[in-house]
Amino acid sequence: MLTFSFFLRRSKKRQVSENLANRSGQTGNFNTNELIRLCREGDLVAFRELVMLYQGAAHSLARRFVGNREDAEDIVQETFVRVWRHLARFDLDKSFSTWLFRIITNLAYDVLRKRFKQNASITKWGDSIDFVNQESNTDDALQVAMTIRYKAARLPLKQQLVFVLRDLQELSVAEVARILQISENAVKVNLHHARHTIRVQLEQTGEAL
Repeated sequence: MLTFSFFLRRSKKRQVSENLANRSGQTGNFNTNELIRLCREGDLVAFRELVMLYQGAAHSLARRFVGNREDAEDIVQETFVRVWRHLARFDLDKSFSTWLFRIITNLAYDVLRKRFKQNASITKWGDSIDFVNQESNTDDALQVAMTIRYKAARLPLKQQLVFVLRDLQELSVAEVARILQISENAVKVNLHHARHTIRVQLEQTGEAL
């Protein structure tokens, strides 16, 4: 079975692949679609560049969904394995990041669904505060972040996905709709319910923001 570490291990050689060397001399000059074309030719160095380009955003989103580093890393690893396997299907006229985020969202949904079944959704969020702006990491800001995180973890799954993508990841309504493959109106409705539920819960516990 192919693994994420397999790709990185195979592509960590210092020399640049012939394809990349012949076309630019350095991978930094390549855009996403050019890297994808090289990946489709089996170029693992190009794939490593693609991973390096998107792994930060991928990990950030995965962790915002699942709330802990271990599960987030598992999701990111499986995400890029699926990217490699299915790049041939990807439409170069579409947004790669939207496609990538959709894979992450689907994998995160599976993790969250299992947690709800096991009644463990809340405890797994405990160590995740990374969505707070680092410049505002005061004690109060961290407490607010943890409070919102805790409340968000108790939302219905669809509302939770919408809330994370829109309010924590700060994607547009249109982007959220494309990732979740639902209408923009459905995004707005789920977001409204999510925000309302969190606001009511905060007010009931005297933690209104």
